[in-house]
Amino acid sequence: MNDNREDSADHQGELEEVLRRVFVELLRLEAAPLGQWQPEKGWVRGAAVDIAGAWNGRVRVLCDRELAGALGAAMFRVPVDTLQAHDMTDAVCELTNIIAGNIKPLLPAPAQLSSPVSDHSPELSPTAAVRACMTIGERFKVAAELDPV
Repeated sequence: MNDNREDSADHQGELEEVLRRVFVELLRLEAAPLGQWQPEKGWVRGAAVDIAGAWNGRVRVLCDRELAGALGAAMFRVPVDTLQAHDMTDAVCELTNIIAGNIKPLLPAPAQLSSPVSDHSPELSPTAAVRACMTIGERFKVAAELDPV
């Protein structure tokens, strides 16, 4: 990954493929490009993983509350209506960790990943080098972005 805008379309395709694979494996749901999506305040869940090495930046994942609930129910194997807010946060942090782990091989070496941290900001980063907004199973929405630091 680098800051060249001409490469961003290629990297967006790679990021979309990572998201597609992760959601097929986790939820057995197909993911499709959504175009631009602006999360709404109050119902977004998010997390971030920092990357340090030859490329320094951050992987951020934002999703709607419904997807956070579906992830939590699948990961913890409980009914969605029994989840607490912290369960959904933990699920989105783990999703972000999985996505960052799948992105790591696409980055120039060396690359070290931090532990995921909760990020409930509903704003997409204006400096993101690459962003992929996807619809998952035709009802959930997710945005993932790579933001150089």
